Amino acid sequence: MIDIVYDDNININEKHFKGYLYDSLVYRYIRARERMAELEYISDSYHQHDRKHYYEQANRDLMRFCQILNEAIGEHD
Repeated sequence: MIDIVYDDNININEKHFKGYLYDSLVYRYIRARERMAELEYISDSYHQHDRKHYYEQANRDLMRFCQILNEAIGEHD
């Protein structure tokens, strides 16, 4: 097991740290992607699609983001 050591000599278990990073990034991505979906709906002046369509796209993007992030970060809790 690898520990991350900072200048102030605080050891942080890498698995827990990666879990924290994962959760934080996913939470921020969710909020940003939901806002983007809402803005896409508002900017669709002809309303070719209903609001649900944009949120379904956002959910699809979120699932893919989580897959990529999970692969990049590796094992985490």
